[in-house]
Amino acid sequence: MALTKGVKRSLSEYFEGESISIVKIFVGPEKKLFSLNERLLCDKIDFFRVAFQNNRFKEGIDKEMYLPEDDSVAFGHLVDWIHSPTVDFVFTCNHSDHDLGERKESNQSSHTTRWCDLFVLAEKYAIDGLMHHAEVSYAVCLDICKLLFSEEEVNIAYHQTLDGSALRKKMVELAVHAFFTGTPVTDLGTRMSAHPVFAADVLSRIDAHIKTRGESSCEIYPCTFHRK
Repeated sequence: MALTKGVKRSLSEYFEGESISIVKIFVGPEKKLFSLNERLLCDKIDFFRVAFQNNRFKEGIDKEMYLPEDDSVAFGHLVDWIHSPTVDFVFTCNHSDHDLGERKESNQSSHTTRWCDLFVLAEKYAIDGLMHHAEVSYAVCLDICKLLFSEEEVNIAYHQTLDGSALRKKMVELAVHAFFTGTPVTDLGTRMSAHPVFAADVLSRIDAHIKTRGESSCEIYPCTFHRK
């Protein structure tokens, strides 16, 4: 969704001419200002097209919008995506927040959690490609940096995304994998206690995996249950 159907313009076309309409979006409780090309923004995301290109709405008249509930850092990544010449914009991730191979959870909120925040924003504005990239990048960061998802990230997934979202499914998948590959039970238990529905989802998947017949049918390696 998100990309307005039938609209195919090069990025440079949005900046041609002397008269370019700019809209102002104030994001987060700090009201961080983003001044954006109206036509580019509205061509990329239907939500903003409906708001800004309709004189029945205040935003369409004032060309301003306030999004106090959104995360301004994640919105900045959304702006990066808007200005990418391709729909499948892939964010590069700087892993310098962590020493590779060493667990450093104190920095996690400034690193892996940002992908969860970006997923929430992409889901809100129905940007499927961006949701996918945020989910995949999140899992890759956790793997490379040898981290387990945090309680904060569980709460983001289970309080701010839709039931059955890809981020929820990925987090459950990661929890089940951690359980069967020797992650300390106390570490996993702390995360599971963050949200009762998450705990129920994980336990259900663990039960289903235990019932998997034989090592050949097991997709987890090394699985402490099937590969003893």
